[in-house]
Amino acid sequence: LFQVKTFTADGSKIGESTGFFISSDGKGVAPYSLFKGASRAEVVDYKGKVYHVSRILGASEHYDLVKFTTMSGKKIQPLPLITEGELHVGQNVYLAKYTTNKKQLPIPVKVDVADDFDNYKYYTIAAANDSSNIFAPVLTENGYVVTKFNPNVPRAGKYKTINCPAAHHFNESRWLHDRVYLND
Repeated sequence: LFQVKTFTADGSKIGESTGFFISSDGKGVAPYSLFKGASRAEVVDYKGKVYHVSRILGASEHYDLVKFTTMSGKKIQPLPLITEGELHVGQNVYLAKYTTNKKQLPIPVKVDVADDFDNYKYYTIAAANDSSNIFAPVLTENGYVVTKFNPNVPRAGKYKTINCPAAHHFNESRWLHDRVYLND
């Protein structure tokens, strides 16, 4: 997990949010909305190490998702993405929020709804629509990323949340306009 910060050309901070690494070579994902109008971005891991975003690999305004690479120069421990299986109503999942407190554990929440839509699963979890939850990865008991926490939307359920199958989209990368970046 990391905190991502974006800046304008004059160095003014646009904003910050949670993101996470998806590969050991420094590829990460974060909210696309944070990158609108940004001239540069950096990520800060839980140890305080700063990595500069070097290249945008793909972006989707619809899913509020941007995939990028950093100039890490060393192997990074990514969060593993789920590749098979599905969640069930009542199952425990864990909301992992960015923190510098190494002892803070992910927050346990339950799956409230598991719906099928266009051959994909969509989940609603029992978690507050708090701004600190936005883009936090939702993990299985084994630590695999299932999706990301999305902000409040008008069609949301009881807790004003709706999740997309983010791990599937990261793996499929169908939202990329130019698939040449998948070879990076």
